[in-house]
Amino acid sequence: MLYSPLSKVSQTAQQYQNAVRRYKLLYKYNQDSLLQSFQNFAALLRKYHIESQIVPKDLNHDVFYYRDHSREPLNEIRNTFDRPELKDRLVTLERLYYKPNYLHPSIRIIFMIVVLSVWLLSFCCI
Repeated sequence: MLYSPLSKVSQTAQQYQNAVRRYKLLYKYNQDSLLQSFQNFAALLRKYHIESQIVPKDLNHDVFYYRDHSREPLNEIRNTFDRPELKDRLVTLERLYYKPNYLHPSIRIIFMIVVLSVWLLSFCCI
């Protein structure tokens, strides 16, 4: 599942790209790369004031433990954070950055009348 898919790229292509990135973080690169990714994620959660109990070092240890011991039962990976709040923040950010609404439709006409009248008055009086 993608929290916020990019608009001009298909969802399956994005999911494939994310799967390749996860595979590389788990099997190709060293543990520091995954730790850096978790630290960036924790910084993002702090930046947007989303409550979380993520400790990147512990989460990194858990992920590599369960990668190497896949036959053991999975008890818990310590990655708790407020998922609905994160989704709400991402929807808000997407709406603000990609669908700007500078003027509310109810005041758009009044604004245009005022701008045009000031423009006409400035040329008539000069």
